[in-house]
Amino acid sequence: LVALKAGGTEKRYRCGGVVATSTRHREVIQDILSTCAGNEIDTGGLIKPFAGVTQPIVLAITDADLMSGAEVKISKRRSRNELINAVFGTYSDPGSLWQRRALPPRISPADEAEDGGIRLDEHYALEMITSQSQGQRVTEIIRRRHRAQGRVEITLRARFAVIEAGDWISWTSERYGFTAAVFEVTSAQRSADQSMSLTLRAISASVYAFTTSDELDQAAPGPVQPGGSTFTTMSGL
Repeated sequence: LVALKAGGTEKRYRCGGVVATSTRHREVIQDILSTCAGNEIDTGGLIKPFAGVTQPIVLAITDADLMSGAEVKISKRRSRNELINAVFGTYSDPGSLWQRRALPPRISPADEAEDGGIRLDEHYALEMITSQSQGQRVTEIIRRRHRAQGRVEITLRARFAVIEAGDWISWTSERYGFTAAVFEVTSAQRSADQSMSLTLRAISASVYAFTTSDELDQAAPGPVQPGGSTFTTMSGL
């Protein structure tokens, strides 16, 4: 249960709707995951659904855990065609005979300024969400996830062969300037020597920390706070 700005509580995520029997299974899974800001993770051919909530950190690594001589790729910024700084959405409103109604837009002028003063938006039709407050939680999580821009490719020693896609890990790196930086494993491949090639993306618990102060007035929505930390200066070059 989560608190609502108007008082009372509701379940964090609920799903309700009509599914045609002709719909492909993959599309139904995606519709269900859209109601909980979820992800579909492929772990060696096994598909796992992950709800949009903070995950526990399963392992902490340092530079000593990297395979010697293996390439390390770090990108602190998404490319322009991957950036999003505004999210719009609709939900199915029970009070309007299940007609689509617009959710308050999640727009941050600060993020737009960070991206060169350009609005980069995406629209989501959340037909299986029947609560506007739940719809706000989902669209805000989507927006914040896109503001966590860091991407990393590394190879770890064999003792980390237990890591799977979907896990959260932390990395403290004197070499690259990370202090307990948290990453989500988006892909994990085991080599013949049992070393693990990982693709990581930056994440944090704050992405999912939606409170009543984040809930916008549907009649008069205002701007929202920046979706994450920004990378504007460089030091020690």
